[in-house]
Amino acid sequence: MQPTQCISCKHYLGVHKCEAFGGYTGDDIPSEIFTGQHDHSEPYEGDNGIRYEVSDEWKAIEDES
Repeated sequence: MQPTQCISCKHYLGVHKCEAFGGYTGDDIPSEIFTGQHDHSEPYEGDNGIRYEVSDEWKAIEDES
């Protein structure tokens, strides 16, 4: 998985925050996920069952390439 997995994910809220880890008031995204060392299409402890899903915006960017 690439380091862009978070910024291209529909659950990413920005500034190291994600719906999987408690939203804006929750914990920061673990560094293993944010840096791409862990593929978050696979389970990660504490992710509340929410996994990587490409956002519609990112899909559109990829389709233009």
